Amino acid sequence: MLPLIPVNVQATDGQQCVKTLALLDSGSTTTFCTARLARALNLQGKPETLTLSTMENPSRKVKTQAVSIQVLNMDGQIDLRMEVYTRPSLPISTEYRATVDDIEKRPHLRDIDFYNAPLQEAELLIGQDYAEALQPLEVRRDEDNLRAPYAVRTALGWTVQGAFDASNSQAAVVNFVQEELRQSVEKFWRLDSLDDDTKGMSIEDNGALAMMEVTVRMTDDGHYELAVPFKHRPVTQ
Repeated sequence: MLPLIPVNVQATDGQQCVKTLALLDSGSTTTFCTARLARALNLQGKPETLTLSTMENPSRKVKTQAVSIQVLNMDGQIDLRMEVYTRPSLPISTEYRATVDDIEKRPHLRDIDFYNAPLQEAELLIGQDYAEALQPLEVRRDEDNLRAPYAVRTALGWTVQGAFDASNSQAAVVNFVQEELRQSVEKFWRLDSLDDDTKGMSIEDNGALAMMEVTVRMTDDGHYELAVPFKHRPVTQ
């Protein structure tokens, strides 16, 4: 079972709202929604080009739209503002979502507040760029069988994950997605200036981004290092 959870998605002006399933994907660096969801919310996006890396395509340029949405839990108590990228579709099968019957079979899961919304589509994939939606707030597991399915409470509600039954299926689902460094840094600047009256990146912002791109390198342990974009060099105290 995959961490699929029902959410309410609305335009940032609050005039349109759609209920759908979201996949909380810790293996993706980026958040996506379907183009159909963006159209249902009457969103006008900004054209972007991303370099996507997946198991099947290590590096592929794709055209997309950047749109702003608000994601709410089913109680309407959590409201996360996100800038996401559209895709024609998301390869997420809702058959991998737990049901109430599945949960009732497991005593350690029976009292979780699980929303059994009858939704047939998953039109939102939330990645690590919005880690506040993925962070575990509580975990329920079977202490006598650590291979049993477990439940995780997040800001958006409870998800149930793990293997419920042995299966001989040859189908595999992998949703890892990685976006190019430049898009990640530019998106950070856009989000950082949402409430600012300025438009676009400043000369200093562009200079800092250029320095990052020139100095970035991968270390032997698989991490990235890059120079700190100090305003003055050499650095004075």
